[in-house]
Amino acid sequence: MIGDIGQVKAGLNKKKISIILLLYVLLWYLNYCTPLIFDDYVYSFTFSDHSMLFSLPETANRVDSITDIFVSQWNHYFSWGGRTVAHTLVQLFLWQGKFLFNIANAVCFIILLLEISWIINRGEMDFRFSEQDILYVFGLLWFFSIGLGDVFVWLTLSCNYLWTMVILLGFLLIYINHFYYGTVIIKSKALIIGFGLLAGWTNENTICFVIPVLTLYLFKLHKSRGLSQEEKCLLYGLAGLCTGYLILMLAPGNYVRFIRETNAGVLLSGAAMLQRNLVAIVKILALRCILYVYVFKNVLVLNRCRLEETDKKSLSLVLVFTFLSFCSLIIMMFSPEFRFRSSFPGLIFLIIAVGLVRNVVCASKQSLLNNNRNSFYGMLQKLTTAYICLTLIGSIYVYSLQHQQTQAVLAEIEKEKNSPTGNTLIVKERPYRLNDYRLFNAITGFHLVFPYSLVADAEHWINKDVALYYGIKSIRTEDNEDVWR
Repeated sequence: MIGDIGQVKAGLNKKKISIILLLYVLLWYLNYCTPLIFDDYVYSFTFSDHSMLFSLPETANRVDSITDIFVSQWNHYFSWGGRTVAHTLVQLFLWQGKFLFNIANAVCFIILLLEISWIINRGEMDFRFSEQDILYVFGLLWFFSIGLGDVFVWLTLSCNYLWTMVILLGFLLIYINHFYYGTVIIKSKALIIGFGLLAGWTNENTICFVIPVLTLYLFKLHKSRGLSQEEKCLLYGLAGLCTGYLILMLAPGNYVRFIRETNAGVLLSGAAMLQRNLVAIVKILALRCILYVYVFKNVLVLNRCRLEETDKKSLSLVLVFTFLSFCSLIIMMFSPEFRFRSSFPGLIFLIIAVGLVRNVVCASKQSLLNNNRNSFYGMLQKLTTAYICLTLIGSIYVYSLQHQQTQAVLAEIEKEKNSPTGNTLIVKERPYRLNDYRLFNAITGFHLVFPYSLVADAEHWINKDVALYYGIKSIRTEDNEDVWR
């Protein structure tokens, strides 16, 4: 539970600090090596009533104040989508600069690891979790994430997925802490409503299942013994969550965007959409099936054991987070636009379920799947560790190549700005060694964000937006740079 500074610092040691710092530096470096990509250029300007499938008007203004962000998000809400919380963060970082984002995003990643570690350690918000816990969480994230680069280093998408997940888990920690200890962390009604509003205004395919879970929890609590005056704050938090979700889902821009992209042929519908989404879901479940098997087999074993009350509560949470994981993925069957990164919240919920089971197993020493170093699972763990180490090294190498070429392109752009020729600037956007994107993506463990914004056509919308962003006439890549083919 949250206590004084001494309690919060409890368990901190040099080894734990070193691990956290190393993971921070790793994520900072990957962010540092990643340039602005696609949507980042669009959101750098005050958003107007237009589709992102077309180039920005030449009169578009760069975001240069809080007022610009407010106007931009107002227009965005009515013409493109309701993720105001995420895109406010996007435009704030684009206004302040990539340097600040690199630092803040790496911090946000560490907070995510800490939140997961706190949840799997019975909601204890201190540093008494083991070093193995945080390494275990990172390893699962690295191994099982599909398109991790999109979520953790691409500015726009990090704000849409990583930052919103951190907000949601922070909100859930209030209820998890109460579930274990009966304490209410936030006693201010206004504060918990505001927190709930932000958490509800984050992601479409997760909050719709979080709301009924929290509603059922509070209903059962009320039926069993009633809610104290302090515990009624939890009701206000739930009300804020519901309100935020309604604001998100009822945004007129959601409908406007759907019509625009459907008419432009970007979105699929009907049987074609269901078939594409089903294939994607099957692939994701195939990758994560070993985690589901681990959870369910151990739960079956543990349910036959004599457990302490806190361990029984942990097993209840295992089922809740497994439910959230599965449902937040299956609901994407009906999404007109399903990218692998949309499965990120479901992975976080599943990792939490695995971590909870693992800690109960370690406490009870009753697992049929642990403690045998010569078992299949022991060998699999060693192979997974080797894979993670190799792909970490590969990621550092590949991202460094990407950074070198980004600097070369920016130097060419700066030269054109200082001595304008009036001609189209032709650049080589990526090193020759990265031409085979699939190979180098595999080297990184499939965590290389697709970083190539430009195409060979200077009139393409993204090329025109990039030229407008840097203040040059026009820009394009060499013919063999066109990876859109």
